[in-house]
Amino acid sequence: MFNVVRIICLALALLSTTFAHAEWPEKPIRLIHNGPPGSTADNIARLVADQLSARLGQPMVVDGRPGASGTIAADAVARSAPDGYTLFLGTNSVFAVNPYLYDIRYDPFAFAPISQVVAAQNMLVVRPSLPITNVSELIAYAKANPGKLTYGSSGTGSMMHLSGELFQRATDVSLLHVPYKGGQPARMDMLGDNLDLLFGDLGSIPLVLDGKLRALAVTGPEREEAMPDIPTMQEAGIKDYSVMGFYLLVAPQGTPDTVVTKISNAVAAMLQDPGVRQNIVTMGNQPASDATPAYLAAAIKADHEKWGKVIKEAGISVK
Repeated sequence: MFNVVRIICLALALLSTTFAHAEWPEKPIRLIHNGPPGSTADNIARLVADQLSARLGQPMVVDGRPGASGTIAADAVARSAPDGYTLFLGTNSVFAVNPYLYDIRYDPFAFAPISQVVAAQNMLVVRPSLPITNVSELIAYAKANPGKLTYGSSGTGSMMHLSGELFQRATDVSLLHVPYKGGQPARMDMLGDNLDLLFGDLGSIPLVLDGKLRALAVTGPEREEAMPDIPTMQEAGIKDYSVMGFYLLVAPQGTPDTVVTKISNAVAAMLQDPGVRQNIVTMGNQPASDATPAYLAAAIKADHEKWGKVIKEAGISVK
């Protein structure tokens, strides 16, 4: 009799767990990101929250926690309960770059990957007063003037900085890195002829169209829709050069697979909506091509290895 009762209790417990997972979500979901109000991260987070709230049937509350290059936000999520009610929207740098530059408390691989959300490439631009109109001329000029060309970035260890380091290693040239507190101050110095080049985000496009900056190449594997005449780095002759930043969605490690799959499917559906896709493009990004957890896990691992190698070889440090 005791065994029968025990079996019934175990079956009820299993059934209860199954229903709990199937009924998720039953309350609001918190979406933590690492940007200040009005930032790209904040804008993307609000778009995601609005779309997923409608698709999952529960409010999604946006919680911005800027600072320390995303480590504060990521650590908060890593310490949260793995129940699907706390998610993190961040950049690949938080997982691929931060572990090499900061004393982080979270394990970059101790999260449940959900999906890539948006991707973005950089654009190599130079000041128009330089006698350089393409990547080949840039390489030739840099080799003839080693260490004299300056390139700006939004800070040491930023994707702009690492794009330049990768370029130097791929072309065997020497450039002088000038870190700024953000990409916009670097662009302003270029407009004043105080900086030579920038591996900047696509916020440079209006300045290129106005002739105030000259675009040489984009850093991703494909040309940018808004600038179809600008070649990729690979088309410009630099083999295997590809730099893509992306925003991704993860949950604490141990979050049930059923929950992860449900969120991933909701993101995939969101990215098929024409209005959402246009909104993402307007922000200067591209909708993710694959929203599956497996794709995101592989992308994080590849970026972690790639940028770790660059950071170590270049001796980059923020300490």
